[in-house]
Amino acid sequence: MKLEPKLLWWIVAGYAALVLICLFWMGEPNQTGFFTVGGLFLLWALAPLVPFCLGTPNLPLKLLGLVLSALAGAGFYIMLTFLTQPDAFNLLIFVFVPFYQLAFSAIWLVGVWIWSRFFKERKA
Repeated sequence: MKLEPKLLWWIVAGYAALVLICLFWMGEPNQTGFFTVGGLFLLWALAPLVPFCLGTPNLPLKLLGLVLSALAGAGFYIMLTFLTQPDAFNLLIFVFVPFYQLAFSAIWLVGVWIWSRFFKERKA
């Protein structure tokens, strides 16, 4: 089965839907400016996943990194949105989780680059 780059974007779209659900559940959509701030938080939450979708070399390794990063972020969002008591500090997860995901993305993609550059068998 050949992996298509569109699959990566579908995973990002599903992650975006989950983040939006969590934002609506934790926020107050009837407040002024909710959609502006919520949109910015959504963009910030998606920023760590987009680099996995750029370019096509080593698609299986990028897919694995994207799935790991998305599952970790989704786990934190679901845990603090639906499984804990409501607290004002729970919204801070939308600020800090993307930082950790960005660090993971950078480390993973540098590793993918090193793998493809140095350790992959060269065609003669």
